[in-house]
Amino acid sequence: MIKKWFVQVVLCLGCTVLLYGSEYTLKITNNTASAINNFPVVFKLSALDGAIPADSGKVQIFDADGREVPSQLDDLDLNGCADKTDEAAMLAKLKPGENIFKIKLLPGKFPSPQSAGKRSLYLAAENGIIRVEQSKLKLQQRIISRFNNGKYERIAGHFVQELNMDKSWKWFVRPEVSAVLVSSGTVRQIVRFNSVVENRDSGKQAKLINDMHIFNGRSEVLCRFLLTNISKGQLLQVFRINQGFYETGINGKVIPAEDRFSGIGSKGETLSGTLVSGSFTYRNRSSKAPVRMNFFRPDAGGIGLVADDPAHFDSCCTVYLPQRKTVRFSWLHCPANLVLWPGRSLDLQVYLVLHGGKADAAEEFAKMVKNVSFEFLPGAK
Repeated sequence: MIKKWFVQVVLCLGCTVLLYGSEYTLKITNNTASAINNFPVVFKLSALDGAIPADSGKVQIFDADGREVPSQLDDLDLNGCADKTDEAAMLAKLKPGENIFKIKLLPGKFPSPQSAGKRSLYLAAENGIIRVEQSKLKLQQRIISRFNNGKYERIAGHFVQELNMDKSWKWFVRPEVSAVLVSSGTVRQIVRFNSVVENRDSGKQAKLINDMHIFNGRSEVLCRFLLTNISKGQLLQVFRINQGFYETGINGKVIPAEDRFSGIGSKGETLSGTLVSGSFTYRNRSSKAPVRMNFFRPDAGGIGLVADDPAHFDSCCTVYLPQRKTVRFSWLHCPANLVLWPGRSLDLQVYLVLHGGKADAAEEFAKMVKNVSFEFLPGAK
């Protein structure tokens, strides 16, 4: 089974029991004519199948020439021990064609997650190319910046998340919110915002996890949203989830006559224009068509959206808001007839591509994703 995706490999092998010293083989195929450097690869430990030693805390990955590849093991559920929900990540150099990697789990201790300091309002992660900042108190106070001219310049802020569940908007955020740095290693950093919402009428509750992943040497941000029904004995139906930034601008500013939008239309055609000439909205796409959207100022900066996973994705838009002199850059998921039993979750993700003002930046990234495939080879040695 092969999963074509930028940083997600969720595969099942046989019923092999995983023991220390067991070696697993991952084949990554680069179907482009060029080598790709620092390609982030992430796979859940469930891909290895079998029993996972709970005291695993490290991973080693080697390429076909025996060179060790930068890698790390992340405790995503923050329970302090390795299990099938946790992930291993690496930065791979991919030559055209097939690339073979050997994987081992080793004993170790997960580092404790870091919280924002008492005097700090924001929890931040940066890699010298991009920076993400998340308020430890309010989800909407989220900022994404790009390094340019010796400093980080703000590209997007004021994050909005709207939920429509059980055909009701009567959901409110409970006081118990927190921001933590889940992971900070040689491969990636993960900034997380935790919250719980409750319905005023039914008393149902859902746990929300908003993660932002950045990788060393990369200019993309993986925005991942996990919704879990934590109600006792009550089903939860999810209808729509709207997310996005409502204060988007190059270096924090908008110049309507210069700033542009581009994207792929519902028939696969490329649409583009300036903010003064209109806006971009993409709806009713086919399951085979990739989603790409880009807001940019030529040779100055920009932010693109890539959502190659068709599951539950409905639409995206770039809209100039003249009253606020800013740009709404948002995306919408509308799960079809999705009912979550207690303890069940909905996992959604999109990629934001920060760049220097290229009209085809999102398109180039989407093509790279589409042309890389993953496959675990069965059996451990």
